[in-house]
Amino acid sequence: MCNVGGKACTAAPQPLGRGDKSAKRHLRRWPKRPIRGSIEQRAIVTPNVTGIGPVVVYLAILGFVGIQYHRDKVTTRRLPLLVGMCLIWLASGLFQLATNGTTLGYAFDGLSVLTLVGGLYGLYWWWRHRDTETPGPNHDDRESL
Repeated sequence: MCNVGGKACTAAPQPLGRGDKSAKRHLRRWPKRPIRGSIEQRAIVTPNVTGIGPVVVYLAILGFVGIQYHRDKVTTRRLPLLVGMCLIWLASGLFQLATNGTTLGYAFDGLSVLTLVGGLYGLYWWWRHRDTETPGPNHDDRESL
């Protein structure tokens, strides 16, 4: 930000030693009228790639839960709890990926709402059925989690 003669501009700072004359010349070349349209209208909209890390981690955790269930390390009684928690975490990561006002942002918003509802339903289902006996080979002998 330069300030010469009471006028401010947002140009890059001038190197030292050029004096006051070049700064005044710079202010004369600065456009007098503002550029039309906001920055959002002029910028190319790209997805936010910085927030994709948590989404990948949450998908990996969900995959590991599936692998452990396939190997019979996770009981049927505990599976809705773990999947529900993973889906809620995944929904929070997808909410961070959403960009406002774009089609991709609306898609991430919709997908994150669906995963949030699915995760909450999984937790609700686990809460309602946590004290009932589960028949079969995956029966957990503990009373509750």
